[in-house]
Amino acid sequence: MSELTPIVRHKLTGVCPPARGAVIAALGREHPAPVWLVVAEDLKAAEHLAEDIAFFHAALGDPRPQQSLVFPESMLDSGEMREAFAASNDRLTVLSRLRPLRGFTTTPDTLVVVTTPAALLQSVPALEE
Repeated sequence: MSELTPIVRHKLTGVCPPARGAVIAALGREHPAPVWLVVAEDLKAAEHLAEDIAFFHAALGDPRPQQSLVFPESMLDSGEMREAFAASNDRLTVLSRLRPLRGFTTTPDTLVVVTTPAALLQSVPALEE
């Protein structure tokens, strides 16, 4: 019988916005995991934070590959079809990238998903779909 690795959660508060990407990249280097879920206050902050995390990951010289993706809110009621399509595409990209990682406790690379509270509360397609 294999022993399950406990999930470690980190709650990061009190860090000024310009330093958040550097701090999260450093934490990711110290505590490697297949997936990091980072929650930002809004979509604009999530996009900037994903870029900052990727930048500082490279700047710290971490040899492990990392991919930073934004999981946006669905824009079903948006009048702008292009924005709604882009958001839907980004959500599906993240979900398809997460699917093969189910059940893994270690992988050669790390996926950092940056999202918002509202995006986490929205439904997603069933795993079979």
